[in-house]
Amino acid sequence: QMILVSDDEHKMKSVVDILQNKIVKRQISLKALEYGKMEVAAGDTVRQTVKLQKGIPQDKGKEIVKFIKTLGLKVQGQIMDEQVRVSSKSRDDLQTVIQKLKEKDFGVAMNFSNFR
Repeated sequence: QMILVSDDEHKMKSVVDILQNKIVKRQISLKALEYGKMEVAAGDTVRQTVKLQKGIPQDKGKEIVKFIKTLGLKVQGQIMDEQVRVSSKSRDDLQTVIQKLKEKDFGVAMNFSNFR
């Protein structure tokens, strides 16, 4: 969690823009940032809370697994802690699932790893 502080709303937008540029340079998806409400702080300043997503929230994980089941492939999706694990005997089916998940926007940042 980060707390951004600035003199006014216009400068806050500049600070958020700088933060987004730094995040993109580190190859992190902007979907991983969750912005809080801009609040008036002491001394005529404004502040905004920004949370960085770690893992996939439980409700989004359920939505992803449900989507995977609707694809009609021979794959099994399961939620493990803050990640969704998909397993199958066919590598082609797994690649298809990855492609379909990239096409559909779930509103969360997703990374894909292959394990053998």
